Amino acid sequence: MLVEDKKVYVRFKQAGKTNEANTIIQIASAVYLVESGKIAEYWIQIDCKGIEIQLT
Repeated sequence: MLVEDKKVYVRFKQAGKTNEANTIIQIASAVYLVESGKIAEYWIQIDCKGIEIQLT
């Protein structure tokens, strides 16, 4: 997590299982714009190609 002015940058990993019990890992990042102590806007980027490769 990185904070700069009113923006918070986060990179994260989530794991889940397919119906066949294979583990799938999703890598993503987000930028949150914080105003008055609340999230006013956010932008998320997900590595969809990485998920696709794991499912093939």
